[in-house]
Amino acid sequence: NTHAHIFCENQRNYILDKPSPTHHYERMNQTIVAAIQKKLLLSFTYNGYRRVVEPHTYGRDDKQVEKLSAWQISGKPLDPQGWRLFEIADMQMLQGLDQHFASARRGYKHNDKRMQTIFAQL
Repeated sequence: NTHAHIFCENQRNYILDKPSPTHHYERMNQTIVAAIQKKLLLSFTYNGYRRVVEPHTYGRDDKQVEKLSAWQISGKPLDPQGWRLFEIADMQMLQGLDQHFASARRGYKHNDKRMQTIFAQL
């Protein structure tokens, strides 16, 4: 494909030879950080199921794997609500929803020890 893709994001224009996985990944990271900062629900597909979660902590573990600790509201059929740890690389169709959650859920651990580096947290 010889056509460049042009798009605007946050008042900046970007020109890419082709859509890059890295660019998509960076947009996903920004979406997660913004959702935590604004206490917005996230929706994504994970292991074949659409999930809706309250994101609490986003970071990288000791193996340098990026993860999201979140309270899952809906997911697999018959799957109870509760804490989940998602690998960012396995998320698909991530989007921030225009719906807020009030505060951290019971059991939330600030400075989660499962994360070696924390990018964003409540």
